[in-house]
Amino acid sequence: MTEVQTKSTTRESSIEEMVAESDTGARHPVGMAGTLLILVPLAWSLFQIYVSSTLPFWLTTTLGVNLTFNSDETRAIHLAFAMFLAATAFPLLSKSPRDRIPWYDWVLALVGVAVCLYLPTFKSEISLRPGLWTTTDLVVSAVGITLLLISVYRSLGLPLVVVASVFMMYVFFGHYSWLPEVIQWKGASLSKALGHYWMQTEVFSVSHWVSPHP
Repeated sequence: MTEVQTKSTTRESSIEEMVAESDTGARHPVGMAGTLLILVPLAWSLFQIYVSSTLPFWLTTTLGVNLTFNSDETRAIHLAFAMFLAATAFPLLSKSPRDRIPWYDWVLALVGVAVCLYLPTFKSEISLRPGLWTTTDLVVSAVGITLLLISVYRSLGLPLVVVASVFMMYVFFGHYSWLPEVIQWKGASLSKALGHYWMQTEVFSVSHWVSPHP
């Protein structure tokens, strides 16, 4: 094999490896963790097929089993799957282990699931105080947004995090005179922004709804 062919083969292998990492994550743990990284995406896919089908309504009308999910619940569960996989399948740093999932990634994965499921779990209480966010609401919102940005960084890279952060900062600095007058606005407090982003439909928006409903 010539030197040119060797370089070409190496380049192709690198490209294939890069594509594989972006599709399935750069981490390939063994044992139970590896099995989990197969079962969780499978469960996520089955959940999306289920909520997109007529099966929930058939179960309700035929068997009397109510396993329907409204749009808010579907979006929260969908994001919970995504954040769990982002924390477990994609290493946080270039030096992070590839053959196992470190303890801190397990913590981030479980906390990510918890903050996503906070909304459907406490939906009744939250609906009774619209716009009146408690300290717990704001803490959950702050943690959720932070972990979401970390998940984006893990799976898609820093540039998208920077773009998202710029738009988020606009919420707080929109009233400054150094901005063009046409895009100035009165700005928002931290608590108002956190509640708006996480407790309402900013993160869980229409574009998010499209993903679990092909």
